[in-house]
Amino acid sequence: MKDSNAHRLSAAGVTVAHGQQVAVRRASLTIGAGEIVALVGPSGSGKSTLLGAIAGFYPIQSGAIWIGEEMVASPTLSLPPERRRVGMVFQSHALWPQWMVVDNVAYPLRRRGMARLLARREAESVLAAVGMDAFAARYPSELSGGQRQRVGLARALASRPELYLFDEPTASLDPANRETFMHEVRERIRQTGAAALYVSHQADEALSLAHRVAVMMHGEILQVGSPAEVYENPRTAEIARLLGPAACATGVVREVNGSGQALVQIADSEQTVRLTSAPRSADLGRRTLMMRPEWCELTADDEASLPCRVVRVQYVGHRTLYELESLAGRLLASHVGPPQYQEGQRVGWKVRRACVMEG
Repeated sequence: MKDSNAHRLSAAGVTVAHGQQVAVRRASLTIGAGEIVALVGPSGSGKSTLLGAIAGFYPIQSGAIWIGEEMVASPTLSLPPERRRVGMVFQSHALWPQWMVVDNVAYPLRRRGMARLLARREAESVLAAVGMDAFAARYPSELSGGQRQRVGLARALASRPELYLFDEPTASLDPANRETFMHEVRERIRQTGAAALYVSHQADEALSLAHRVAVMMHGEILQVGSPAEVYENPRTAEIARLLGPAACATGVVREVNGSGQALVQIADSEQTVRLTSAPRSADLGRRTLMMRPEWCELTADDEASLPCRVVRVQYVGHRTLYELESLAGRLLASHVGPPQYQEGQRVGWKVRRACVMEG
């Protein structure tokens, strides 16, 4: 059954197979009006296949998909893509090279029976909304990658869908054009009240753009939550590393209190750590701890820190990331600005925050 009338997309128990190979296994996801959900996962995890099933490109073997109030797919039903009130933006732009920009944008309107002149006028209006009206008479080959992607967004907007589907649309864009495109996506969703499912392999993009993040691996959606929830409390180490640098180490949680503090022993170092989730008595004992580099710091080798050796230094402009060798295994730390320590140097390591992993 559909979960709620307020959802622009409801997918319940969706399975998609290519021949004998199951690409998506019983995936369930809802997206509300005005909401952007990012779908992240490694290559081959089933992200684009699920997106294609929602768009109408692949039949489903189990479950059901609703767009708004209409069921569009089940094992016995599959509405064609042009009847699904979906606007799709592809990584490859997917523009017809022989058509001018305005005709590319007008295409979905013409497919729905709008007269050519009226469709062109509507397309020009949408192009103006994304700052591309001056390029209406140009051909795709005359545009930059960022401009072509904005035309793709305009084409999706022109159809006035209930749901936008984005398939890694910024993969070929430079950082400046990527940020511009993401800003336009946020603004259009806010203004129209539509919903968006945004497939991305870039964790920083997903975390900064979306209201919620869905993590997909091995054909299954394993975790859904706010960007902060999935980043700070991932269910598995694999999810943790997918969303950003992370180190896992075994520690003994000796005490927890109501303020979120825990006394933790990691190797031969006892440290006071703030847990990312509410402390529970079940957290006590020998547990796996996940730690982001920005939750850790390097100090002079003192009694309150864990002795380590720096094995790798990576300066990325706004911060420096360190990989460390210790009795607890591989650890990470970072700080803002240029490097302060060198490879081979002995340092002390402290952790301020940690996530107690499930299981």
